[in-house]
Amino acid sequence: MVDILGRILEMRRKRHWTEYELGKRADISQSTITTWYKRNQLPNLVTLERICQAFGLTLSQLVAEDGNLVSLSRDELEFLELYQCMNASQRRYFTEFMKSLKEDDESRGL
Repeated sequence: MVDILGRILEMRRKRHWTEYELGKRADISQSTITTWYKRNQLPNLVTLERICQAFGLTLSQLVAEDGNLVSLSRDELEFLELYQCMNASQRRYFTEFMKSLKEDDESRGL
């Protein structure tokens, strides 16, 4: 069984977010988050969905045993972890950049 609170903490630390930052992004009070850990309580489903949205994950990704639903190489995992840490604006720029690389390769017949 997956340690939900542990996964939330892990995802928060990967992004260098405080409990306050997660709360702000997920529209949850910091005191609520602190209480989960003090009382070893799990967030309800609606709250988990807000947390997942803040992290840019699906609920399935959050609760997957290895944090990964498909088999990926180390490079692919690193790539996805970096992407998940980006804000919305950074993701848009990055996506456009990747599309331009693909289009460039296609136009050169690669």
